[in-house]
Parts: sequence; structure tokens; C-alpha cells
Amino acid sequence: MTDRYDGKPFQRLLDAYVLDVIGALDPRTDQQLTADLPRLTQALGSDAATWQALVREQMRFSPDEDERIRASWAKAKEADEIAGRSPDPTSFALALGDLLAGDKPG
Repeated sequence: MTDRYDGKPFQRLLDAYVLDVIGALDPRTDQQLTADLPRLTQALGSDAATWQALVREQMRFSPDEDERIRASWAKAKEADEIAGRSPDPTSFALALGDLLAGDKPG
């Protein structure tokens, strides 16, 4: 099985960003990304103060992007609940991460 992030190192940040915005990012990942911030900002030529700001900057997100992500998550959760499924924040984040990155599911 191919690793989702092979050849797409920024995708890991983008997926984590979506999870963070919807309140589902695990603390360990947040701590790792925070610790990696100096390396990430150097590699991307940024002076962002947080890894979240780095993602917003690199993706050129509008100021309301976080709210749009939260609204999409609320709709997805509602649809899952109506269908009798448990909402899955990770599946949502991966799918939205692909869309935000411009990837087409394969």
C-alpha cells in the first residue's frame, strides 16, 4: 500500500490543519508540528508564528476559511447521523485535505 504522503509532504500538514480546525487533532500531533515549526518555516521560507499560520499562508486561505471548514464538518456530521453512521473526523479531514490540495480521489 502506498503511503498517502509519499511525494506530498505538505499534505500531512494540511490534513492536520483540517483536524485542528474541527477540534479533532490529537495533542501529540499538535506538539510534533509545533516542535517542527522552525524546520518547516525555514524549508518554506516563511516567518509564520504557528504551524497553523504556516498552512494558512501557504494555502493562501481567506480569513473565513476556518469557519467554512467547520460548517462543512457540521453538515457532514449531520448527514452521517441522519444515515445512522458515526461521524468520522479523520475521513472528513482526509477528503477535505484532498479537495483543498486540488487532488482528485483516485
